[in-house]
Amino acid sequence: MTSVLERLLNDLPHVYFYSASIFAYGQTSSGKTYTMLGITQYTVADIYDYIRRHEERAFDLKFSAMEIYNEVVRDLLSSNSTPLRLLDDPERGTVVEKLTEEILRDQKHLKKLLSVCEETSARDFPE
Repeated sequence: MTSVLERLLNDLPHVYFYSASIFAYGQTSSGKTYTMLGITQYTVADIYDYIRRHEERAFDLKFSAMEIYNEVVRDLLSSNSTPLRLLDDPERGTVVEKLTEEILRDQKHLKKLLSVCEETSARDFPE
């Protein structure tokens, strides 16, 4: 996994950090959660390294996580299991209504949020 990430992250300084999404698709218990946790931690570590090297700029990192399981969208940062709706916004494109968005304070905060996501993933999803 790290060699793939290294190739992808080589272009990171050229990104303007507007928005990024990562999707994992596959059958249940195929390793998506494990893969996403690793990708997220490596990527955010690289982003924080970039921020430290560019102290002349201000950055806000926002984090949200959702899961699509059996065609139902669910907020992984919320204890509320009510399905979320996808909406078309003329300016922003497709958005997820009422999706929780946290401003990251540091990498420790990210790890805490990832733990919350892991606890609310599909293995606890009502059938």
